[in-house]
Amino acid sequence: HPARKSAGEGQGGDGDVLCVMNFIGSMRTNLVTLVLILVQSTAIAQTNLDSLRALWDDGTLADTVRFDALNEYVISIRYTANPDTLLRNAELLTAFAEKHGLKVRMGKALNMEGNAYFDKGDYDRAQERYGRSAAIFAEEGDVRSEARSLNGLGNSFSVKGDVARAIELYM
Repeated sequence: HPARKSAGEGQGGDGDVLCVMNFIGSMRTNLVTLVLILVQSTAIAQTNLDSLRALWDDGTLADTVRFDALNEYVISIRYTANPDTLLRNAELLTAFAEKHGLKVRMGKALNMEGNAYFDKGDYDRAQERYGRSAAIFAEEGDVRSEARSLNGLGNSFSVKGDVARAIELYM
């Protein structure tokens, strides 16, 4: 004897409708949960950015703390902000580092200026900033940071079509 099917089974009966309704209900719950997580994450990220900016604005803090706070802020907006915004903040960091004699931090700021010019497509200015940054790091013996600056310099030569020079810088 073949097993008997209950009424409507396999033919779009009440069981199938209930299954679809449960699925839709769980999808709604998952979607609401996802939206709440995204909203909370965005709020936390904005709070962190606001906190970094507040540290920068606090003139009573040590110069290095203020620089590092704005630098973290600039790093965090690198891929979401307009390149002009990134450039303005990087130039602010460069001027601050120069004024306060923060040589290694000036190298970081110049590297960030290079990134901003690169993002704007101004590869000549990017090369100039990366080169100055690399020279500071070389003088200070910070080989990792020097390598990052040379990598940016190599990237700018590469996009301008000078692949041979880019390879020299990468090595």
